[in-house]
Amino acid sequence: MYGEDNEKSSNPHFPRRQKLARHRFPLSERIRQVKDQHGVDLEVYVFGPAERALEDPAHADYRRTLVSLAKAGVPIHICRDIAESMGKAQEFPALGFTLEYARDAFVRYAVEGAAVVSF
Repeated sequence: MYGEDNEKSSNPHFPRRQKLARHRFPLSERIRQVKDQHGVDLEVYVFGPAERALEDPAHADYRRTLVSLAKAGVPIHICRDIAESMGKAQEFPALGFTLEYARDAFVRYAVEGAAVVSF
């Protein structure tokens, strides 16, 4: 759900920050549309800057997309630690999102042999 490069970062492991793309049909929605015919499961895990963007009015389309996916039955997992630090631990589940620690989600993905798509 990220788009073009935006600005340089001081972190050498992440040389550029990215801004959220404004696409009419984000990749997650396009995967949702064809997941059944390909026999795949789809879930979305949101953390870091993408999670903080959920409270930014400039990214309202992004938030609406995730809410829409959740309503369509796609599991949307949000980093519990960040949600708690943002004071959103009650708001996010009310939107249909599940709170899950990143370490637990990524261990689960490894055990399941999941293909993780990130950008």
